[in-house]
Amino acid sequence: MNAYAVVLTIPGKCGREIARLRRRYSKFMDYSIEPHITLAPVFRASSASQLSAPLAEVACQASPFSLKLTVVRYFEGQNNVAYVAMEDPGPIFALNALIARALDGLAATTGMAGLTVGGQPLLFDRSTYIPHVTIAENIPKEELAAIKSELAPLQMEQTVKIRSFCLFTAEADAKPQMWGQLSVYPLGRPPG
Repeated sequence: MNAYAVVLTIPGKCGREIARLRRRYSKFMDYSIEPHITLAPVFRASSASQLSAPLAEVACQASPFSLKLTVVRYFEGQNNVAYVAMEDPGPIFALNALIARALDGLAATTGMAGLTVGGQPLLFDRSTYIPHVTIAENIPKEELAAIKSELAPLQMEQTVKIRSFCLFTAEADAKPQMWGQLSVYPLGRPPG
């Protein structure tokens, strides 16, 4: 059974810069995926083909939007993460709600075996989830200060146009987990 995630990839110059940084700090991460914002956390499903129609319907209901990326920030504690923050994550939460409803509905109506998210709900909790683009995670505490110094001069303030979301897949239990793009869903276009 494969693992899946629904994400917004970061296009253009900004995406290339974040990808460069992710390569630089890849030694801390046990997976590889292009720079993205998560719309539906990692889940397992028995078949990607079952996911296509509901995700295409969600994409048809949504419109392209602009997203302003701002500064590098950090989650600190058990898992130290360097990430790019954004202004107004409202469109992220709206897409997440549509995707969660579609996938929950799919599981309920088809009895889709194996749609699990490892204890995480598909619907993000706005009070605790912060949409972001990860630069690096699992940064050892003893290296965090140096990474903060390296990233301090970084100017990430850019607006990117989001025109689609993607379904990515990886072998569920592989280490390192190598994520690949399976499908692209253009926003605002009818399926087909």
